[in-house]
Amino acid sequence: MNKIKEDELIELNSLVKEKEQIFLSIGNIETKKHILLHDIVDVDRRLSVFSSELKSVYGDNDINLKTGEIYEWD
Repeated sequence: MNKIKEDELIELNSLVKEKEQIFLSIGNIETKKHILLHDIVDVDRRLSVFSSELKSVYGDNDINLKTGEIYEWD
């Protein structure tokens, strides 16, 4: 049976292993992305709840996020 040269086999295996590592990295990134997307949904939900609490105390006004000043609508 014919065979490729030893150095060619080493190079072939090296490239296949490198490709597999890249796929593994992509999978890890996609998993992290999925977790982060769930995290942002949770933060949005908590922000909505907190905004409603603030609205019930201070009315439907704008709040300066740096100073906390309330800008009332006329």
